[in-house]
Amino acid sequence: MRRLLWADHFSAQYGLISIRDFGTTDNPVAATGEEEVISSPGKTYVATRSDTDGDVRVELWLGDPEPGHGREVLDAEMEFVSGIVSVADPVDPDSETVRLPRAGRWRTRVRVQGVPRPHTVSVFLREEDGGHSA
Repeated sequence: MRRLLWADHFSAQYGLISIRDFGTTDNPVAATGEEEVISSPGKTYVATRSDTDGDVRVELWLGDPEPGHGREVLDAEMEFVSGIVSVADPVDPDSETVRLPRAGRWRTRVRVQGVPRPHTVSVFLREEDGGHSA
């Protein structure tokens, strides 16, 4: 079962959206600067369209995506030690926070929509508890 936790629009000044654990000190590093996504256990950056091209919609979901819900750019495990997800333009590092049902590890899938740069970023979080969805 899938449930929308939160959604909003951002003005992505540098064409990036950050999804991170509120308490993390992780900071993933780009290899080329052309990556669609860079990720560490506590923080993920997703390349988007810039603010000059319009706002970017960001969605946080519990559960797995439906087929056709954008193009997948990340399927990884993230650690939300604080139990709080921060979604932000990197210039404003804590502009939105969302409390998760629990702290810990979550399978994290990121899907994007929009060409050439995404106008929508959908983050799907699922507990890794033997295959049951959150």
